[in-house]
Amino acid sequence: MYRVAVIGLGFVGLSYIASFSSRGIRCLGIDIDKDKIESLNKGLVPVDEPGLSQLISTSIDKGLIKFTNRYSLIKRFRPDYIFISVDTPTVKSGQSLKSIKYVMIKLAHLLKGLRNIPLIVVKSTILPGTSRNILFPILERYSGLKIEEIGYVYNPEFLREGSALYDIRDPKRIVIGEFDKRSGDRLINFYQLFYDGKLPPIIRTTIENAELSKYASNLFLTCKLSFINSIAYICEKIGFCDVMTIKEVMGLDDRIGEKYLHPGIGFGGGCLPKDLYAFIKFIEKFPPYRDLFKSIYKINEYQANLPIENAIEIYGSLKNKVVTILGVSYKGGVGDIRGSQAIKTIRSFVREGAIVKVYDPKAIDKFIDYIRLDRELKQFTEKIIPCKDLDSCVSGSEYLVIATDWDEFKSLDPLNLVKLMKNPVIYDGRRILDPDAYKKYGIKFYGVGLSHE
Repeated sequence: MYRVAVIGLGFVGLSYIASFSSRGIRCLGIDIDKDKIESLNKGLVPVDEPGLSQLISTSIDKGLIKFTNRYSLIKRFRPDYIFISVDTPTVKSGQSLKSIKYVMIKLAHLLKGLRNIPLIVVKSTILPGTSRNILFPILERYSGLKIEEIGYVYNPEFLREGSALYDIRDPKRIVIGEFDKRSGDRLINFYQLFYDGKLPPIIRTTIENAELSKYASNLFLTCKLSFINSIAYICEKIGFCDVMTIKEVMGLDDRIGEKYLHPGIGFGGGCLPKDLYAFIKFIEKFPPYRDLFKSIYKINEYQANLPIENAIEIYGSLKNKVVTILGVSYKGGVGDIRGSQAIKTIRSFVREGAIVKVYDPKAIDKFIDYIRLDRELKQFTEKIIPCKDLDSCVSGSEYLVIATDWDEFKSLDPLNLVKLMKNPVIYDGRRILDPDAYKKYGIKFYGVGLSHE
């Protein structure tokens, strides 16, 4: 049975180490965060992903996983494969490679003198050319070995938050960007074991193709989302239109499909926004096409303003108006507020003097912590009221915004809203409600891509 080390224990790394160990593979998890390591070794998983905590706890009990912040344990563990899943966040200049460079230097020193060298498998999202032009020289310089002696594969992940374990068990494709055939064969051998010989579709290709395929996949999703949001804006302006009908017409064309063709106040999360921004910086050297990606970014930024533009159109001044924001996580089903468009919307309302009440089924505590750390929002703490339940958040409100598509919000009781709200006005920023079901109770209903007549 193979032995695997996973470096970087965030959402991606923990999802893979849990999945590998669930198949009886011995795993060593490495992260520089000491507090995280202590929690993990106690079975406390800092990532809210369905099924993840149980899988990790079971594997710890079976002795299949050990977590550490000491890279030196890699030599003693003797892994056959080292999967790297550290974060590559965006900075003003583009993508930060600080963490992955650090990992490569540490690994290169450890490879010296090893008889059996583990295959290096990178899953971190990196721009095209990063492996060959930046990571290879680091490995060779600090190890004294050539890449062909080490072995290297870029093997991107395509995990959806909230469905990560399923996506690993039943992937739509596995992309293997191999330095050479030997490296690719070694990873194929591992996946043969992991999938019990029933391999999903595998594409073996160059490292650069693999690096770019990850970006191309994510960028296409951002393109679909911003495209339908552009159409939604037109629907609102020309009258007698509803973008949901347009979406239905388009989605029935199998060349287009309806997935990621849903209008809203914009996409967020830990991947799509950062990947889009990093690629915009990357593509500046290719002028003919850079404006496409800049436009996608601008459209997404604009979407967060739609609720407040609508509120100002209704009320004029928003000073001391009580506004309810339902949802602060970037999408329903997860407690992640990274890249949340709802936070941008909240920011706009408090700047206009509104009193903003916020409720989210999972992410409200994270939002409270975020307010304390955010330089601007902490100045408006008296204007922001986090709520622990839906009714208290709605009570006394003069304007309600659906900012996240939680299931709990898809069945709002219109009678309850009429009873609790000071002025029943809804702005559906995720288009999850049937407008007619609320209008018949005298509720003023607005939404992305819905004409206002």
